[in-house]
Amino acid sequence: MTHVRFVSVTLAFAAVFAFGAHAPAQVKYTYKSDAERRQDERVKGQKKDVKKAQNHVADEVKDLTKAQQALRQAEAKEREARHSLEEARTRVEAQHKGSLGFDKALEEQTQAKQDFDDAKAPVLQALKAQPEYQAAQERVAAAKVRSKALKEDSSLSEEARQKALAEASRDMLAVSELEQSAFDAELKLKPQRDNLANIRTRVANLHAKLKDAVEADSEVKSGLRALRNAMQQTALAKAEVAKESQELAGDQAKLSKEQAQLNNAKVKDKMYVNTPRGRRPRTKKK
Repeated sequence: MTHVRFVSVTLAFAAVFAFGAHAPAQVKYTYKSDAERRQDERVKGQKKDVKKAQNHVADEVKDLTKAQQALRQAEAKEREARHSLEEARTRVEAQHKGSLGFDKALEEQTQAKQDFDDAKAPVLQALKAQPEYQAAQERVAAAKVRSKALKEDSSLSEEARQKALAEASRDMLAVSELEQSAFDAELKLKPQRDNLANIRTRVANLHAKLKDAVEADSEVKSGLRALRNAMQQTALAKAEVAKESQELAGDQAKLSKEQAQLNNAKVKDKMYVNTPRGRRPRTKKK
């Protein structure tokens, strides 16, 4: 009987020993210190902040897309209004040109210019044979080269550059001024020259009258108002796109900041390790 009890007790101890040998591998330490619980709460809170920032970015993307679409529509309406105004001006201009005799005046101006060119041709031919004309040509050529060099010279101050360019521009007029002086001095050219000057003045006056008549037309006025309104809407749409773009950039920056803080919180959370006495800060291996 005593032998049986001894065997039972021995088996019992063996069972306990066997169970106890494997127990540490099956036990999970779930104890958390106050510091770790606070860190867990920080991670959870940071995840919520990241999610909130992501939602803000998504909303701003939608708002920006909507603003960009509105801008495209406004620009399309502005182009349409501009085209309509140009068509109206063309129609009204054609109506008034006939009554003002504008096209006929242009034809007379062309003929007067041709008459003057024909009359001055011998004078110009004789002038080109003169040494002073050749010198003027050389002066113009040198001025063109000098002007190009001045524009590329970075050592000059802006004031000095502009002054030198003005002198070069005057030298470029040497040939045309010499020709004009010769034409003015030739009495035989006076009738053709005066006729061309008179017809040019008449065309300029007719052009001013034509412009006034076109701008005073009710259809043109209506088209101009429509264009100005469309331009105003385009400006507002551009401002809205700029505003939404700025807000999106701000939300994206905030999201990046929240994600960085979340990553930092996760790193700190991984610094804890399970131990038989609960979670403890992880120590580096030597």
